[in-house]
Amino acid sequence: MPDTGTDPHMPVGTGELNFTFGYRLLSEFAALGLSHVVISPGSRSTPLTLAAAMLQQQGRLSAHIILDERSAAFFALGIGKSTGLPAALICTSGTAAANYFPAVIEARMTSTPLLVLSADRPFGLHGVLAPQTINQTNLYGDYAVLFRESEALIEADASGLKTAELARTLFEASRTEGGPAHLNAGFSKPLEPKADRIPGLMQWCTETRQRLEEELPPLAEIPADDENDAMLEKLFWLLEDADRPLIICGPLGAASVAERRLLELTMSQSRIPHLIEGTASVQQTDTETPRSTVYGYESFLRNKKIVQELKPDFILRVGFPPVSRALNDFLKAHAYVVQWCLSSTEQVPDPLKIHTRFVQFYPFSTLTASSESFAAGLAAADIQQKHDEWRSHWQSHESAFGKQLNALNSASEPNTTLSDGQVFRSFLGFAREHPAHFSGAQLFISNSFSVRDLDLFNDMPLPFTAVHHNRGASGIDGITSTAAGICTGSNAPVWLLLGELSFLHDTNALLQLSRHHGAPLRIIVVNNSGGTIFRMLPVSAHAGVYETYFETPQQVDLSLLCRAHGISHLKAASRPEFNDALAQAQESAAAVLVIEAVTDTTHSMKERRALWQADNPR
Repeated sequence: MPDTGTDPHMPVGTGELNFTFGYRLLSEFAALGLSHVVISPGSRSTPLTLAAAMLQQQGRLSAHIILDERSAAFFALGIGKSTGLPAALICTSGTAAANYFPAVIEARMTSTPLLVLSADRPFGLHGVLAPQTINQTNLYGDYAVLFRESEALIEADASGLKTAELARTLFEASRTEGGPAHLNAGFSKPLEPKADRIPGLMQWCTETRQRLEEELPPLAEIPADDENDAMLEKLFWLLEDADRPLIICGPLGAASVAERRLLELTMSQSRIPHLIEGTASVQQTDTETPRSTVYGYESFLRNKKIVQELKPDFILRVGFPPVSRALNDFLKAHAYVVQWCLSSTEQVPDPLKIHTRFVQFYPFSTLTASSESFAAGLAAADIQQKHDEWRSHWQSHESAFGKQLNALNSASEPNTTLSDGQVFRSFLGFAREHPAHFSGAQLFISNSFSVRDLDLFNDMPLPFTAVHHNRGASGIDGITSTAAGICTGSNAPVWLLLGELSFLHDTNALLQLSRHHGAPLRIIVVNNSGGTIFRMLPVSAHAGVYETYFETPQQVDLSLLCRAHGISHLKAASRPEFNDALAQAQESAAAVLVIEAVTDTTHSMKERRALWQADNPR
């Protein structure tokens, strides 16, 4: 224990050492770029919570108190998705940290930065059935990019150097490897110092930290990925040489910086057709360059005749595997075509196992300047002329899809019951008609049918600055909490679109949203009486089993649920009602507003099948 004779502010006793460790750790995180700490109340985590409270009072970070650990973890995940920097989670010992697991998995699988700071009982209380004590060592296994214990460090770091190095190691691992870093901190009682000692302890921490400046240089910037330059040079040559090249992009995450830059180059320099899912959040905004993005593929690529007609001779796949069934079937149909996969994902993004080559980027790294010169060859007149002819084949089918989509709109009586497709078409149309209101707005799209309908019912660029999603494990858990974190992290308006089962799966998010005072969050709940995506599966033919065990329709009154949390709620069951609700939501001063769109399941499936052209050759 430190000698207290030299400085009256030096920590004395267990409670003061606990606080000093927590304050040093979080202060270092804040200096490195941490802006948000998400706390679930508990006793054993008192040293970390007290430190976070002091740093918030100093204006060095924002602390968010979220009762439910699962909701808290997805909220922190959303902050990481929107900022590219980790938020820190703080919880007590026992099962609290286990409730973080779903979000930890999602963070690892989408390379999203996250810091988990779990408090623990001291080692001496393990294995004796002490209350609220489980084995938290390596709790998340391979889903954590780094794990550290810190109990022994708390009493053995008079200078603060070891704590500062620990903070840097955790922050650096989360940022550069893209994923959750986990610190398990064992604290003995007393957990905290006396209140009148806290100012002196903080002063002592600040003074000792100032002596370490030369030993702790700033973190290095994430460098451009020059290791892949030779492969990228060959890739661009293959794109030039191919007569019928095709670029397919699945979902992208916060760490997909290089992939986005690559797509910017290919879209601006080439005439190669691009099939880019909405969850990639990549738009071709240059109106002077002929558009290379093709819409409607989720419809017309279900036609086997068209799939064969549009056979490519080289395929570049970017990001996560496509969500679209039509795209995946298209890839399988052309499994023997050379296919390159480019991604910052840790695993090879190819569940079909048909790729020819995998090029892996470092998370958050960008391309070198050489890539621009490599891409310049795609702009040559003879290359563009060749690819223009190929692109026109795709655009002819896109044009036919647009006519079908317009016919679907015209055929729908305005005052009849809503369909899922009408919700998407009306919402996207409303956003495009009010660009001033949607300036800077972001979209979070849920899993299940929502993420698929986004591409099925759309035929033009999405009117949002960013599109977010949880496609790592593709679950419906934590959707609303993640959207709330994105809204907080980005400080931008966010529209969330999800089904009622996803909404009900994360109702504890409403506890946090009842106190939300930042940028507006608008939630569109498509209430279609259960998990209707299962109607696409053979099990839907099993009468007497399917509805109860798979579709699981719910009878919850969402208006009462929202009212219980003090959240505004609107309900719509027809197109005029839904359009009116959108207008009210946009003009409302409420920080959070829920629009419940009640849709007809049978009508919704009929519209989808009208666009799925597998059995309707052109």
